[in-house]
Amino acid sequence: MFYIWTFRGKNLIICEIKLGVYVKDNERGQSVIGHALFWFLIAAALISGLVAYNEAPFLYWESNNYRESDMTKLMDERAAPIWSIQGNKKAVLFIHGFAGSPATFRDYAALAIDEDYDVFVPLLPGMGTVPADMYDQSFSGWYRYIQEIYLKYRKNYKEFYIVGMSMGGSLALKLAENFEAAKTPLLAPTGIAVISTPVFINNIFEYGIIVHPAAYVCRIISLFTNEIDGDYSIYGEGGADVREWLGYNGVFPRQIQSIKIGLKRLKDDLAKIAVPVYMAHAVGDKVVHYLNMDYIDKHISSKLKQVRVFDLGGAPHKQHLLVLLDDTREIIYSEMMEFFRNIPK
Repeated sequence: MFYIWTFRGKNLIICEIKLGVYVKDNERGQSVIGHALFWFLIAAALISGLVAYNEAPFLYWESNNYRESDMTKLMDERAAPIWSIQGNKKAVLFIHGFAGSPATFRDYAALAIDEDYDVFVPLLPGMGTVPADMYDQSFSGWYRYIQEIYLKYRKNYKEFYIVGMSMGGSLALKLAENFEAAKTPLLAPTGIAVISTPVFINNIFEYGIIVHPAAYVCRIISLFTNEIDGDYSIYGEGGADVREWLGYNGVFPRQIQSIKIGLKRLKDDLAKIAVPVYMAHAVGDKVVHYLNMDYIDKHISSKLKQVRVFDLGGAPHKQHLLVLLDDTREIIYSEMMEFFRNIPK
């Protein structure tokens, strides 16, 4: 306690100050602030850790091993791979999307065969049979499988094209990244076509878009379940103008996580792609946001490109499987093959 002498007008005022009470109150305030800051930092660290666990590629590792689909367990004969080797000088490798099957490209394969292309439409490992066969598969394994097929046959053809639908397009882009025209001219694809193809699932920082919020926590979800059963397929379509899609009707959290990280690595290396690229996407795609195509277009190094944007209005489906839609499938095929024919050889 101490005193302060002061004057108010002509009167002398003596103020008594209780320092001990002031100090004690100040310490109590600092203690509350300190505890709040401590718990704030703890919460921030936990949130950062969860984000990193789910999103950071350097914290995620997976094997590139794969187990081929058992052909004796095919869900439908239309899910079988399509192989047509007739000794032609040009070939097309068609790659279907996640949880799908070669049925996606059966029409395109038949048309290409009639145009004197050798055709390969593989069935990605774990798909086209029963959903449980997906549980131990990964994006790295699917890419390794496709790369092995590509390297086995590429050397046999003067012209070799790759066409991918959805995630199949992502695998096509990765092949074009890894076999650059400048470094491996004999192994680079002559040209590629990517349809409704992702290089990201959500992109809040560059485009401000979140299409699938659950993708941010799919790694955590995968700790509790291999599959979310039911008619939740991200590729499932509806409407009279959609041809039947053949695949699994479920969501596979572990594989979505694998794809998400695989796309991050793919996205970082798009500038390596210099081969001719045809791209097609619908602005109303409810599965893969159409700005994926914008990103691909802006970041690949290809000088020869063609972009096709479809506006399907309020179509009663997800506007994703463009190779099966009556409004788009013929346009895409004719434009894509014309683009391939016009590539300088």
